[in-house]
Amino acid sequence: MNALSRIVLARNVNSKVLNVLKYSTSGIAGDRWKGVVNNAEKVVGYPTSFLNLRWLLNDEISNIALHITKLIGTNHPIIKIARDLLHQTDCPKWGLIILLVSKAAGINHKVAEIERDITSGILHNQRVLAEITEMIKTGHNLHNGMMKIDDEDDNHNDLRFGNKIALLSGDYLYSKSFQELAQLKNHSLNEIISTSLRDLAEAEFFRPRDSRRDILPHRPCIDKNLILSKTDPGPYDLNKYMGNSREEWILRNLLNGVNLLAKSCKGALILGEHPEFLQDKAYIFGRSLALAWQANEETKPFLHKSFLPFTLVNAPVIFQLESDPDMYDLLDASEIDYETIRSRVIEGEGVEKTMNLQMEFVDDALEALEYFPESDARDSLVKIVRALEI
Repeated sequence: MNALSRIVLARNVNSKVLNVLKYSTSGIAGDRWKGVVNNAEKVVGYPTSFLNLRWLLNDEISNIALHITKLIGTNHPIIKIARDLLHQTDCPKWGLIILLVSKAAGINHKVAEIERDITSGILHNQRVLAEITEMIKTGHNLHNGMMKIDDEDDNHNDLRFGNKIALLSGDYLYSKSFQELAQLKNHSLNEIISTSLRDLAEAEFFRPRDSRRDILPHRPCIDKNLILSKTDPGPYDLNKYMGNSREEWILRNLLNGVNLLAKSCKGALILGEHPEFLQDKAYIFGRSLALAWQANEETKPFLHKSFLPFTLVNAPVIFQLESDPDMYDLLDASEIDYETIRSRVIEGEGVEKTMNLQMEFVDDALEALEYFPESDARDSLVKIVRALEI
């Protein structure tokens, strides 16, 4: 995007920010989003919920489900994760994105016919990769669903039991995922997906943290002006980017799951034996789509009359620190006043900067799709991206 385009984009976003803050409470309109996803599922001929069935219908998962039912009423996060696994939520299934990218790239004539699914235009191993990605993501969510528990908490024994189930369930899905990945017998794919697991692990060691071990953003540093490459899959030197609000937020999310989708999109084209140039475009698309979605989600707690919870590394909070560095004292306090922080962000520039960044990623995703041949799958991906436009 050139300088003129950025100026026009900023003006357009600025004119919309007040309307969004005044009238919006949910970001993307639910009905519009569901319609886009339903149409995309018709293109790949494979309902999103079916991606998980082969994994869910086995004895190990049945035993886990039996234990999870004992946690109903405890408000343990694993209950919501299990529910979201079975029902369509506002979050797009990454497996669906991978299938659409696979179909949009087409089938290379070099691929043996026995590997092809003639009816869907997707390779059998690409469908397996979509399932693997969904299960790695679910395993990561289960691990992240573990709670900090004190002996004074109500139902603390039940909550500790929930943590054990979350840990063991996530481990099972990880191990099963990489068993399936090995059976695809593609060394390049094994390597790139394995590095995504490295990224997820590295995301747990971000600094700084407060006395409760909750993660904090770095203090803004005007000397940090390096820009992450759109095609850089890592590993990353964290110290080079911490304190640069934009790059710090991108890096945190790349490691915390975005790279999994991006690398899986690239992996799908590796399986399809497509040229490396198109593989890189698939990576950029997955990266940009996931970051645009994350920016949209992190804006919601700061919209009009919203009481949604937020973390201290949400994009609007990090960007607000650029123009309001004194706010950092509120973040590092012994008792955090989230409503005061919310008010400071709403009154400041954090939301506007996040929306600008979101639109940048939307543009990047659309630009990457221009290198794919015209097809129903590409049109569906375009519609998914445009659903994130402000």
